[in-house]
Amino acid sequence: MRNTTSKRAARAKPTSSGTEGSAGNVRVFGGWREAYPIIASARRSIVIVDSFLAGEVLDVADVVEQAAAQPHVNKLTVSLYMASPDKPFGAQRIREKEAPEMPRAKKGRQTEKNETLKRFSKALSAGISEADLHLHIDRFEKCVYEVFSHIAREPKVHVDVFTYPVMTTARFFVIDDKDLIVGWFPLMGSNPGYPCCHLRDDRNDIVHRKLLDKFRAQVKILQGISTKLSNAKISKIIKTREPNSVNRSPIDRSAVLYT
Repeated sequence: MRNTTSKRAARAKPTSSGTEGSAGNVRVFGGWREAYPIIASARRSIVIVDSFLAGEVLDVADVVEQAAAQPHVNKLTVSLYMASPDKPFGAQRIREKEAPEMPRAKKGRQTEKNETLKRFSKALSAGISEADLHLHIDRFEKCVYEVFSHIAREPKVHVDVFTYPVMTTARFFVIDDKDLIVGWFPLMGSNPGYPCCHLRDDRNDIVHRKLLDKFRAQVKILQGISTKLSNAKISKIIKTREPNSVNRSPIDRSAVLYT
């Protein structure tokens, strides 16, 4: 088991922001970091559905390490589902979240806000370019490389990566097929900094049960249409992403990839 630095441990530790709440039996967190203890309680499996792990690989690696370190855990399977690099939806998501930010709402700033939305609309209407598609491929491969460089190194952890061919609007973490954490993909923003909801299998509230069943059904459908990334493909990505590899893409956006 690798040593976790105090800096990384501090980063992965959930903050006490006072933003946790509840709506009936559904717990609501102000951000995904506050849900990390639930993910770290995994005993058998963690299913992650995302466009790609946007800058969270090291944090998720810390949480997975905590889960694997539990004495009753013999094997922990992490299944990561990401937008396919062969489809335009990952590139579309990049466009959606990296468009100009909305100015803060202030008196007299409505005109500026409207102009920002016009720029946002124009950027989206321009369509997906070849550069956008290549950027998503680069991000996808960088994420795969980081996942197998950090998360998959744990002796008790087995990692599978899958790609899905559709545009999704929700992000899921499913822990032991019992706890489900869900958030949405915001326009002009990244999901990890937005609120998320926690639903659990042992709650008997009718509305809670119906909501959990619907979310589970969506995850099952997505799993059914996804394709597992082959070991050969993973090995090729790792080889070409190694810092000293002559095959590495000349596009190095590591400073701006995950925002």
